[in-house]
Amino acid sequence: MLNPLGREGADLGHGEPISHHIGHQEQEEYTSLNVALNHSGDSEDVGTSYPEPEKALPSRLKELWQNHGKTILVVLLMLVVNLSIGIALMDNDKPSDDFTLKFLVIGDWGRDGAENQTAVAKAMAKVADRLDPEFIISTGDNFYEHGLLSTDDPQFKTSFSDVYNAHSLQVPWHVILGNHDYGENEPGYPDKLPAFCGATNASCEFGPLSQLALRLHVRDRRWHCERMFQLTLAGGQVDLFFMDTNPFILDYHLRPWANNTGGIAEQSWESQLLELEYRLATSQARWKLFFGHHPVRNNHLPFNTPELVQHLEPLLTRYGVQAYFSGHEHNMQYLHLEGAPTHYVVSGGGSKTDYYPEQYWDNGGSIWQHQGSGFLAVTLTENELQCDIMGMKIGAEPLYKLRINLPLDKEDEEERHWG
Repeated sequence: MLNPLGREGADLGHGEPISHHIGHQEQEEYTSLNVALNHSGDSEDVGTSYPEPEKALPSRLKELWQNHGKTILVVLLMLVVNLSIGIALMDNDKPSDDFTLKFLVIGDWGRDGAENQTAVAKAMAKVADRLDPEFIISTGDNFYEHGLLSTDDPQFKTSFSDVYNAHSLQVPWHVILGNHDYGENEPGYPDKLPAFCGATNASCEFGPLSQLALRLHVRDRRWHCERMFQLTLAGGQVDLFFMDTNPFILDYHLRPWANNTGGIAEQSWESQLLELEYRLATSQARWKLFFGHHPVRNNHLPFNTPELVQHLEPLLTRYGVQAYFSGHEHNMQYLHLEGAPTHYVVSGGGSKTDYYPEQYWDNGGSIWQHQGSGFLAVTLTENELQCDIMGMKIGAEPLYKLRINLPLDKEDEEERHWG
């Protein structure tokens, strides 16, 4: 850290001669004084015009303080502040072995408050009052049925800002895209423009770009949506990976809405996979958690998602991702293949529950399912992930409690053994 005083000022108060810190004229006077004293064989011959050195120093210090006292105080204060900031920054750079990270997860929700959306939001607010989450994660299908038409679409307010308006939910929302956010089942440009688009607003069309735009963050500061991103937390001990899984679904590339601006036809799942593997391979985090819209495995349909089982699951296994959170299926699920590192949690009950008849399929690793609305409350510490699967009844106990424990490192074991 640079010293505002420079080289000489850095030595102030550390026992160096006062001549290092007085002005040029004063330096000459003090030198003359020393010369006169050193060349006089008898101190009495000097006379009273030259004070003794031990008496001269206090007077010079007093004069220096009178002329420059305020400047010295300001400089010293700057030194103290800079030193404090430097220590704080060094402390923040050090990984904290003891941390607690809390967040909520919800998927498949944006229906203008209808179809259980408001009820789930109220239950979330109640849990957030107790949990005090740092942020909330959305696993996609944020605005039904076809996403937003523009960054000024009023549904952003009626399905997001107005519904999740409780004080405890005023935290950052980290959002990924679902298939409905691409304008599923609708062409990019609607036959009849709504009033908020204006008569000739060509930018008013279905597609994902509106949700990715900075304009939504301006409308509501909580909003953060990207196709692929990564959050590194707890001093590097936690990495959260977010990825748009829609381009992986081959059937989507054949749909008319694949050609919407910014849509499926413009994406490359191969490039996404390469970028993802680089991120996973270079992660040094103790915890690696993944968030995508489509479940890799599910127990609600008679099949898994074949594209993700083929391309994504091997990376999750190879790089030891402990949990994969998704939505898409309008219910709540938990799956885990015995011996595999990755636990699968489906949180797609943010509003309307599934339109299929109630059913349960064992596609490998099926453990639990809830045919109803809900969300997740997650607490992460150094060695344990606690995931409470919540329903929409306010104040109710969790529907299911998932606990994932990591083995202690050798250093941790030795510290606890000798501690």
